[in-house]
Amino acid sequence: MNETIQKKRNLMGVLLLAALIAAPIGIANFGTAHAADDDEEELPLEEVMATVSSRHKRMRRSITDASKRETNITYVVEMQAAAAQAKLYKPAMIKSVPESQQAKFLAAYSKSMNLLIRELLVLEEALIDGKMDAAKASYDKLSGMKKTAHDKFIEE
Repeated sequence: MNETIQKKRNLMGVLLLAALIAAPIGIANFGTAHAADDDEEELPLEEVMATVSSRHKRMRRSITDASKRETNITYVVEMQAAAAQAKLYKPAMIKSVPESQQAKFLAAYSKSMNLLIRELLVLEEALIDGKMDAAKASYDKLSGMKKTAHDKFIEE
């Protein structure tokens, strides 16, 4: 296996281990996840999700290009790390959700982030295996997931 791909797999293992260690903390503090103050210009959630969005855009033209596979794997790993970090924050929209519905809203948000992370793992595996058609299908699925999640969790 290519040394760069092995390094990226090792990095993903470290990130996954960190996420597994942090998960119980996140679950224990789920109701107290960070929410930005009204006077903040940009929410932490928006900042980390900007990483997901920018890496997704960078792959748009190269997702089926086998020569760009290693670069795209790096982007996917960065997206995975950002998505895991995003789970520590509440969407700003929570402020407009009635208090009686907030737990349900946050559970739906958490599940949506889990789906994102799962699909990013599918994309990474397709790229590692050199299955460019499967990588493209996964990339396209992520594009659809983005619109669905934004419709549910971002106020316009």
